[in-house]
Amino acid sequence: MSGRTRMDDSTTEWLTYEQAAERLHVSPAAVRARALRGGWRRQPGNDGKARVLITADVVRAAAEQPREQPRKRRMRYAHMSRR
Repeated sequence: MSGRTRMDDSTTEWLTYEQAAERLHVSPAAVRARALRGGWRRQPGNDGKARVLITADVVRAAAEQPREQPRKRRMRYAHMSRR
């Protein structure tokens, strides 16, 4: 398995869920879900961590997606403080 490589149109890369999450700007759980839904290839690494095969298309699509801003949490009982 190779480490980080420059990704062009024909490049694929084996990454841990954590590495893929950083690259795709999502959580490791989101990568796991996408891998299951998309049927991404998966294999165990020598360190016991699973690796998924990430293509340049997946990275490019993630880069084109607008990043969501964290939502502001509303106070649960804000209406009660108005008296």
